[in-house]
Amino acid sequence: MSYGKLAVDWEEGINIERMRKERIEKARKKAKEYGLESILLLHGDNIRYVAMRGGVHLFMGATGYRYAIFPAAEKTTTLFEVGMRRGYTANCAPWLCVKCSIPIMPHLASSTPVGVREGQLKKFALQIKGELESQGLSKDPVGIDVYDYGVVNALKKVGVNVTSDGAKAMLSARKLKTKDEVECLRMIASIIESIFAKYHEIIKPGVTEMQLRGLATKMAYEAGSDWASAPDINSGHHTWPMAVQASDRAIRPGDLIAAALCSLSYNGYKSCYYRTFSCGRPNQAQKDSYAKTLDLCYSAIKAIKPGATTKDLAEKWPSAKEFGYPSEDGATLMQWGHGIGLGLYETPMISRIWSLDHPDKIEPGMTFALETIWPTGEKSYDYPQGQATRLEEMLHVTETGVDILTKWPADEITVCEY
Repeated sequence: MSYGKLAVDWEEGINIERMRKERIEKARKKAKEYGLESILLLHGDNIRYVAMRGGVHLFMGATGYRYAIFPAAEKTTTLFEVGMRRGYTANCAPWLCVKCSIPIMPHLASSTPVGVREGQLKKFALQIKGELESQGLSKDPVGIDVYDYGVVNALKKVGVNVTSDGAKAMLSARKLKTKDEVECLRMIASIIESIFAKYHEIIKPGVTEMQLRGLATKMAYEAGSDWASAPDINSGHHTWPMAVQASDRAIRPGDLIAAALCSLSYNGYKSCYYRTFSCGRPNQAQKDSYAKTLDLCYSAIKAIKPGATTKDLAEKWPSAKEFGYPSEDGATLMQWGHGIGLGLYETPMISRIWSLDHPDKIEPGMTFALETIWPTGEKSYDYPQGQATRLEEMLHVTETGVDILTKWPADEITVCEY
């Protein structure tokens, strides 16, 4: 990465217009491959992928506040925007046709009188039918990216034929990243490295997990992140079993600190980036634990090559029983991997739970994260079940192997002297 976050006239960095064009082209191609004239998009990540409209936490996921019709032909995408934002979006996104959405939030079914959501869904279905007819897109089934029974049933009642192939088309379109998408991931990684540098400076006895969480959130926004979820900061006995949160616990000498900076984003592209810090110099048990964690991560990375599958990676990891868990399902989020992009969890999903029996092909252009963990076994009054070290790298698969997007040193625990 040889440029900054701002667009300048003397150097081309991330080309937003090119990224918009290439994402739309990929989505159109995949829609046609699945025989779709159009896709009804309910999920915020898919809407952002083709409409370049997002950045609001309220609209992440399939919320029912907004939705879009994406035509496979070279026609304008119609975004049905929540009323509060409709005027703003129409002004700032001239590449879209922007209309008001009809709120169909799932929680209406339980938080309002009987019949409210059904009534909203009926209005929504008639709106979608009318839009499809006006664009000449009503002859063939419309793909849908989130199979909500209430939505699908309402559409069928007004004569709109719906298929779940819309989800498959969007998954396929988003699987392989463009140059600019990869650079967005590289950019969020660099933002997190600035946070890790501050952690290295300030971690000392008395600093709390919450202080580190707050600092990460503040620094991420100051450094150019467009979303900074509260990261998981676990220290001492919170590292094993992993608490996966943050508390007001004060860090003490001898503690390990597992910093999980995930779901921060730059231009919508998410991070999943973990490092282990120590308050003072680590003891031998902690060093041995980290050596195991590092080996588990990098043995999987070294298995990435043309023709490899997710099984080749998952085979590099020990069974759940080898680190004290009764089943693979019971060890979810331990040794595993997941695609990363506009969504925190995309394809491929890599786990011993399914990858050994259902391997998925690793392809150039994929971006994903691999995360590993291992206990120290140093049980004491302060650490009843010991502690653990954790590591995660974000990767871009190339034609010849792998490009590691995350650059904070991973060869050993980051030692914080005090």
